[in-house]
Amino acid sequence: MKSLRLLTLALTCALLPGRLAGQAVLDDPTLDSVQTVLRDALYRLRDTLTLVDAATARIARDLRATSDPVLRSRARAVADRCSAAVRMVPVTRETLSTHPRPAPDPRRVREGMDRALVTLEAELKGCVTEFTRLSEHGQEAELRGYGIGRGTKVRTAVRAFQPAAESYFGSALGIRYRPKTDGSIPTPSATGS
Repeated sequence: MKSLRLLTLALTCALLPGRLAGQAVLDDPTLDSVQTVLRDALYRLRDTLTLVDAATARIARDLRATSDPVLRSRARAVADRCSAAVRMVPVTRETLSTHPRPAPDPRRVREGMDRALVTLEAELKGCVTEFTRLSEHGQEAELRGYGIGRGTKVRTAVRAFQPAAESYFGSALGIRYRPKTDGSIPTPSATGS
């Protein structure tokens, strides 16, 4: 009986490192200076888009139960967040074109990322126009009736951008596109940008 336990223990110890290696969380590879610039630019855009997503979700949540002045304030916040994101898109596009990665690009990931940024920028500009107009005095009824749909459209555009960003991160940087919870890059609104 004792030898059976020892044999089981020996087999477990022999198999354990292989099983643990399959479950290990691997750190991201070390990025070179160009990859770091690209990552940081895309994370700044991501953080700005997160603020857009949050503002549109907040207006949808508060649409039915809030006063007209607060509702107009929420609409202005959406317009401001979309405006900040609009300003980030050309900066991001310029950074990506200045530092073309991956090179070569047989899957045309850079082209797909650029198309996704153009589409995203157009939706964000529409968001600025619509929510600026909807935040004006006298537009509360339309905002209550139309605001949720417009906010959903913007959130959909932000989320439709994610697959292009994920593909680009994997090909150009060799890492996953994901939120960073420690050592995150400050959001543009926190840095005054």
